[in-house]
Order: sequence, then C-alpha cells, then structure tokens
Amino acid sequence: MAGRRRFVGACVVAVIVAAGIQLTLLLSSGGLARPDAFANFYDIQGRAFLRGDLAVPDGSLSFEGFVIDGRTYQYFGPLPAVARMPILALTDRWDGRLTGPSMVLAWLTLAWAAPALLWRIRSLARGRAEVTRCEAALAGLLVLGLLGGSVVVFLTARPVIYHEAELWGMALATASAWATVGLAAKPTAARAGLTGLLVAATMLTRSSVGLGAIAGVGGVAGVMAWRWWRDRARPGSSLMPVVAVGLAALVPLAAGIAVNQAKFATPFGIPIEAQIFSTQDQHRREMLAANDGRYFRLAFAPTTALQYLRPDGFGLNRVFPFIEIPDREPTHVGSIVLDERNPTPSIWTSYPLWGGLALLGAGALVARLRRPDRLFTTVGPIVVGTAVGVAGVLTIGYIGTRYLADFLPTLALLSAVGTAVLWGHLDGSRAGERRWIRRGIVGAAALLTAIAMAGNIAIAATERYTTSSPARLRSWLTVLERVDEAGPGVLADRTTVGQAPPPRGGTGELFISGDCRSLYWSDGTALANVKPTNWRRVEGTTDAGHYRIRVSLDPLAPGQSVPILVAGTAEDQTVVRIEGVDADHVRVVMDDPRVPRVGDPVEWTPGHIYDLELSADPAIDQFELWRGDQRLLANFYARPETARVGPAAVTDGPFPGTWEALADDTRLCERIRTEAR
Repeated sequence: MAGRRRFVGACVVAVIVAAGIQLTLLLSSGGLARPDAFANFYDIQGRAFLRGDLAVPDGSLSFEGFVIDGRTYQYFGPLPAVARMPILALTDRWDGRLTGPSMVLAWLTLAWAAPALLWRIRSLARGRAEVTRCEAALAGLLVLGLLGGSVVVFLTARPVIYHEAELWGMALATASAWATVGLAAKPTAARAGLTGLLVAATMLTRSSVGLGAIAGVGGVAGVMAWRWWRDRARPGSSLMPVVAVGLAALVPLAAGIAVNQAKFATPFGIPIEAQIFSTQDQHRREMLAANDGRYFRLAFAPTTALQYLRPDGFGLNRVFPFIEIPDREPTHVGSIVLDERNPTPSIWTSYPLWGGLALLGAGALVARLRRPDRLFTTVGPIVVGTAVGVAGVLTIGYIGTRYLADFLPTLALLSAVGTAVLWGHLDGSRAGERRWIRRGIVGAAALLTAIAMAGNIAIAATERYTTSSPARLRSWLTVLERVDEAGPGVLADRTTVGQAPPPRGGTGELFISGDCRSLYWSDGTALANVKPTNWRRVEGTTDAGHYRIRVSLDPLAPGQSVPILVAGTAEDQTVVRIEGVDADHVRVVMDDPRVPRVGDPVEWTPGHIYDLELSADPAIDQFELWRGDQRLLANFYARPETARVGPAAVTDGPFPGTWEALADDTRLCERIRTEAR
C-alpha cells in the first residue's frame, strides 16, 4: 500500500502541474467557454436528437455536412451530443460554448486513465514489488509529459469539434485499454460489462480508435476461446466467460454499425463523395479521382507513417516562441495524391518519453514470443488490437497534428510494459549497484519531458492565439514584436512588403500590402483544400475592406433583417445582413451567388452597443465578421468591387439603431513596417 501511495502521489503532483499549464492557456486567451468556429456541431446534433431526428438542419454544418437523400448528417460520433442533451433541453445559453468544458472533462478522464493503466500493467508484471522513489518519479514524468507536454496540449488549446472528438477518443480508448487488461487478467461478468461500456463509448465517440478497442477485446476473447478449447475436457471448464468477453466486443461493434448504417446506409466508412466539401472543392474532387474515389487507402500508409514517425518534428527559429512545426512537404512514397498535408510534428516530439519506453515494451513482448508468459498473453492481443486504431490514421489521405492522438492507446500499453520490465530489471538482486543507473534514467526522462513540454506548449500557444479573433492575433503578434525588438531582431526577415500577398505564405510569415492597407499573417498550411490562401488579415484600412464598427440595434422581429454590407450589381450582388431570430438572438446571413452562408444564432441585447470588426477582403477571398472573440460569420469573398458598408449606403429608410464607423487602426502594421525597412 505504501508503494501504491507513492505512485499515486507522484501522478497527482504531475496532474496538478499539467492542469496549471492547461488553465493558463485557456484563461489567457478567451476563457473556458469561448465560442469558436466549428464548436457547435455536437450542440446541433443534440438538438436534432431532442426532436427525435438523426439528421440536422440543412446548412448547419457548413462544408462538413454529408447530404444523403436530401438530408444532412455529420460523421462525428453521437455520444458527446447525447451527453449535452440535458443542458440543451433546459437552455440555449450555452450553445456553441460547451466544447471547452467538455474537453476539460475529457482531459480529466485521461488524467485518471493513463496512470490507472500504468499501475494495472505494473501490478500484472511485478505484483507487490516495492515502488521506489525513482520508479514513482518516472511514472509522474510520464503523466506530466502526456497531460502537459504532448498533442494533448495542442488539442486543448482550441475548443473545436475536431479536437474535442480526438481528446475524448484518446481518453476513452485509454480507459478501455485499462479495463480490457483487467478483464484479460481476471475475467468476470462485472469487468466484462464495464469493458463493454467503455469500448462502446469509445466507438460512439471516435470510430477509428473504437475499432481498435473492439479488436483488443476481440483478441482477448480469442485467447480465452483457444484456452477453453484446449482445456474443454477438464472438469469445470465453461464457455460462459468467453461469451461474456465476446459480447463486450460485439455489442459495441453492433452499436457503431447501427449508427453508421442509419446515417450513411453502410456499416463502415463514410461516403466522402456526399460531403459538401467534396462538392465545393476542386482539389478534393481531383484527389478522389486519383484514388479511385477512396479517401482511405493502404497506399497512403508509407507516406503518413514517415511523417508521423520522423524524428525532426519540431524546428527552432529566432522568433518567439522560438519553436515551430517545420514548414515542409511530407516525403511522398509512390504516386499518391493527398487531400490535406498540414505542418505536423511526430510521435517522437509529442510523446518522446512514452515513445522511447514503448520501443522497450515492444522489444520485451517480442522477446516473449517463443516462451509466452502471463504478461505477453494478457497485453499482447490488446496491443495488436489497438494498432487497428492507428491503421485508420495511417490510411487516411490527410496529415494533421490532431491525428497524433490516435497513437496514444498503443503507446500507453507498450510504454507501461516497457516501464515495468525496465524497473523489474533495475530492482533485481543487484539493485544497490544500479542506483545511479536508475537516477540517470529519471534524469534523462526529466530532460525529455522538459523538451517535449517546451515544444508542445509553444505550438499550442501559437495555435490558441492565431486561430482566434483578429484582436487575439494582434495581441500575439505584438508579443512577438516586443520580444523580437528586445533581442533577436529577425522579425523583419519574415516580413514582405508588396501590393498583394502570394497565394501561399510560409509558417509565421507576415505580408504588408501597400502603405499598411492590410497586414497579413500566414499559418503555413498547404493549399490542397477549399481555402484559396493560407493568409489571415490581422488589421487594415477601410480602403482595403477592413471596418471597425460600433453598432446597436432596436428589437428585430423574427425574420426581420437589416443589411450592413452590399457589394456588386443588382444582377450579381452580395448582401450581408443581421437577421432577428427571437427577442434575444440574431444571426448574420450572407446572400451570395457563389457560396451563401447563414451564421449561428448569437445572443444580442436590443439597444446594447457592440463593437464589430468586419473584413471583406477580395485579395485573399475572405469574409469575416467578429464581435470581440466571437466570430459571427465567415465565408468566401472574391468581390473586386468596393463594398458599401453602413446605414447610409445600404438602407433606403432609417437605420433601426445606431451606427458609428471607428477610425482605422494600423499601429501594429506601422511598427512592423518600420522594422522591415
């Protein structure tokens, strides 16, 4: 018991330190319940469930919707939407704001599951052997590196549905691995039920890692079935434990198939050609044509594996925060066409300590192939099963940082084995002579963890600030500018002055258009998608289509609207208008002949004065309307004509409220331009 307390104590300290890192990121850039684009999909699905429908309203999922027989569905698992239903049934106040709190719960689940898995495999491998201070310290470093210095930090830096799904997937898959190890070690009806419940939750949240969890339980059932067949003639031999474990795999599999069949009329996979994005984006259509209509191919695996396994996942630079994801193309193996290929780190830079111990654990399991022991027969099938979840990431025609989350269940199992085997060897009969070796290992582990934390916190902070509002991005660039002014003096090398930005910029590059008509920042992403550019406008002038507005509105009846921008001719016109939804909500609508868009309802108090930031930029084909940190609408905007903005320009009668055009503010651009000369 004393050893377990030492182990738990080290993990608790690690969780507290990691929680401090996470809270700092969350609270310093918009708060826990910050609304974000693509943060309301589960809310939309939950409200559809409350109406007794699996389909969601047309157009509510932007380009992510799948249109099947005239109805729109989403491909994300339904469980997070179901979990929201009690709140959604009571109020709509938290619509679009629940992703952050949900991700905190997922983080806490992972904070429990990872140490629990480490301890369960340690107990399986070493029984009641004493837990030394060094062993407890290594466990704490593993937990700290995972929760405070891995892809987990990147995911929690931005509350969007993609990150929420990944974080819940890795948390539930790790919890499923813990339950499956316990079931394999001691199969009981209660453990089978708990395992089946966790595996079903994983499957109904993120199907790729869910299939891995199912395969792991299936592997355990297969081993148990073989043992039953071998010993079936012995008195007391029963098939019931095999059936119970088999059901723990089959029931979640059936649940996942039922949901997918109901939405897409197929037991597995998604009809990618039915996604709205596939109908809008030329590159997506070319990618599917080049791959025989398939988005998942085994031929992608060598290319994606090289990217996720390469050792140089981080790059150093002289601009704060001095660490970045290298801006480079992945090494293509064979003649393939990928959909998206974003700058992405690797498992060695996201999980360096877990990855190193996982190699040791894999070697230990392979060494037991000829003489399988209890550790091998218990954990081996589960490891092979969870690798199925990794296969889903490797065979998709998309490379992105968030997919590193799917590697964790396999890495966690293998690194737990590696840690247990390593410490079992070091705590042997010559333990006293190996004291300095143990301390050296802990020191090396601490160094790896510190490096991983520095790198992952740097890219997470960059993600947090640069994917938010223009105001947050300006704040971030102001910090970069001040740090650069105090020391490196190299920001000017990343700044270009010209008339219009090129189609693609490198990671962290700046572009100044003309005499500070616009300041742009590039995230470095490849342009193999619907985005015509990877530049974002940071600030600009009204001449360039950047407007700062102070506005209030009288009460608008449902459906009543007031235009705020008009561009084009009467025959070919783009109109942006604010439309009443109910007494306390409005939404922004863009009537556009190319891509019309309807924003989500947002709270709006009649008579209250709001500051809006509107960017209608044909140079980068981008329209954005922000209220503080809340994006009210984003869409394409290729209009070469000058837009008419304001009540005098766009309304025939009196404006239902007040409108004040604020002066241009390009102070940041002016300072950077001065430094770039």
